[in-house]
Amino acid sequence: PSRDRFFTSIVARQAELAPTIEERLRLEIDLAQRLASGGRVAEANALWSTLGARVETLPDGAAKIQALVSHAGFIERNRGFEPARASWDGLIAKYPWSLGVIEDRASFLRRNGHADEARQAIEDASTRAAEGHLVPLLTRLVSESLGETDLPRASRALDRLLKTTTL
Repeated sequence: PSRDRFFTSIVARQAELAPTIEERLRLEIDLAQRLASGGRVAEANALWSTLGARVETLPDGAAKIQALVSHAGFIERNRGFEPARASWDGLIAKYPWSLGVIEDRASFLRRNGHADEARQAIEDASTRAAEGHLVPLLTRLVSESLGETDLPRASRALDRLLKTTTL
């Protein structure tokens, strides 16, 4: 009701006055989620439309990637699996080197009942991973594969893990 609208206007004003674009995005992303959680999905979608244009102007980096990941999560919560999958597929195509994007996408797949696809995504990412990301990806792949009795995948990942020079 009016209390919610008042709170929304305060947060929107606070975002306008934020000292950095990153802080403004953080506040507006939080506001969009609060709007959607409060049943004001149309307003949240409109806010994300505005946010999307601002996010695209950011240089590629942590702030931009975090905002895009937040948007994928928003889509998952408010539009469902298939639209969110398209968003995650776009993110992984644009940032295939980002460990956070790789892991968040795998978690998204697992959360939505696609555990085998999540393990495949991690295995695929491990073939193109930078050396610093290889051990965490392979370790996760071994662990998840063993936990779900995907023994061939666990064995492949363990063999690769044992051959890395960074152990």
